[in-house]
Amino acid sequence: MKQSIEPGELSQAFFNEKYRLLIVSHSRCFSKSMNVWFGRMIGYEWPTFDQWYFHSNISNDPKLSLRRLEPEYIAEKFSEYRVYFFIRNPYERFYSHILAHLQYEDQTFYEASRKAIFDLGIMPGSLLNDVSRKVLFNLRPEFVEFHHIPQKLGEIRRALDIEIDFQNEYAGREYEHSDLVLWPGARDVPLREISKTDPKEKVHIVPPYRAVYDEDTADLVYSTYRADFQYFNYSKNFRIRDALLV
Repeated sequence: MKQSIEPGELSQAFFNEKYRLLIVSHSRCFSKSMNVWFGRMIGYEWPTFDQWYFHSNISNDPKLSLRRLEPEYIAEKFSEYRVYFFIRNPYERFYSHILAHLQYEDQTFYEASRKAIFDLGIMPGSLLNDVSRKVLFNLRPEFVEFHHIPQKLGEIRRALDIEIDFQNEYAGREYEHSDLVLWPGARDVPLREISKTDPKEKVHIVPPYRAVYDEDTADLVYSTYRADFQYFNYSKNFRIRDALLV
């Protein structure tokens, strides 16, 4: 039986033929800015009133996205490309997702997490399945953790002489995580009381994700993103701060 990549897989996997560049990105890793960057590299106008940069449109664009390509074609076409995976700890990524959607602001993280898991319209999914993982891992990608993405993008632009700049005013400083001990009881208050924004500095001041998780919410996220934990070797223990995190 022929194996294939499911339609929902690789919706955040972009390529550029001119620069021989392929980036596979988790959601909540500056993904909309990534849409715009790859679109501008092939001449799409920006800023624009068009909606080409929306996730649903970009993921179905054959000039940019891997989503509709067969595994055998991907393995052959991109064998000589620079390949990067932009990844993020699933606990932190889910936390970012919750904070980004204002319909949850009057709920605690515990309450919001249960609603969000079943909100299929906006839930970020796992990045890969077994087929897409095997194909893309064989391309010898470099894995870049979320907090190092801005620096890596600068290195990529210089190495490939890409003139189009990557524009995201929050890149590199999306969250300022205060020390864990400063947030007692963060699990028990509405999200609007623990997420503060400084518009001038473009910084969201929030507790570390470890301050809002408990065993129940950690199990919920682990069961939802089990594949990402396994493929990218993240610890199931939410209390452990992964070595790659700044």
